[in-house]
Amino acid sequence: KCIINRKAKKNIIFRFQNRELHISIPKRFTLKELKKIIENKKDWIFEKLEYINSEVENNLLFLGMSFKNKEELITYCNITYESNDFYFIAEKLFKERLDKLTKHTGLYPEKIRIKKLKTAWGICYRNKSITLNLLLLCCPINVIDYVKIQELSHLKHMNHSRNFWNEVNSFFPQFKESKNWLKVNGTKIFHQDYL
Repeated sequence: KCIINRKAKKNIIFRFQNRELHISIPKRFTLKELKKIIENKKDWIFEKLEYINSEVENNLLFLGMSFKNKEELITYCNITYESNDFYFIAEKLFKERLDKLTKHTGLYPEKIRIKKLKTAWGICYRNKSITLNLLLLCCPINVIDYVKIQELSHLKHMNHSRNFWNEVNSFFPQFKESKNWLKVNGTKIFHQDYL
C-alpha cells in the first residue's frame, strides 16, 4: 500500500510505516513526476519492503513492541515464562484500562474473562459478559483500548450497524487507525505461539 502526502516542502521523502510506503511530495508536484521518481527508486523500495517483511515475520510482538526472541521478551517482562505469567499481566493491564473505559463510556459489563481465542479479538455475549483475547497483549495500548471500546459498545448494539460504529466513534474517534493496525498485523499474531 502506498500513501501520498502533499506538503509545503521542496524535498521528497520516502518512508515505511506498518509495511506501508508513505511518500511526502511538494504540493504542486505532478503524479507524472512522482511516477518517474518511484520508477528510479523501485529497487530500493522492494529491497526495503523485503527486509521489513522478514523482520516483522521473525520478531515477536508485545504491546506493539518488537522483540527478537522469547528470551528478550521475558527479560523485558521480568517473568519466568510460565503459562500463567501472561494471563497475570493481561488481567492486571486489561482491568486497569477497562476501569477507565467503563467510567468514560458509562457502559459496564456483567463479567470479564480473558481467553486465548482463535479468530476474534473480543466477544460480547447477550448476558452482557465480555471475553477478551489474551493475544491482545501483542497489540499497542491504543489498539487494546479500541477492542475494549468495541465490546463495550456491543452492550448497547449487538451488531455492526451504523449505530454501533457511531457509538465506537463517539468514544474512540481514532478507531480507524487501530482497526487498520489489526488488519496489517492480525494474521501474524493469530499464527504465533509464544503467549
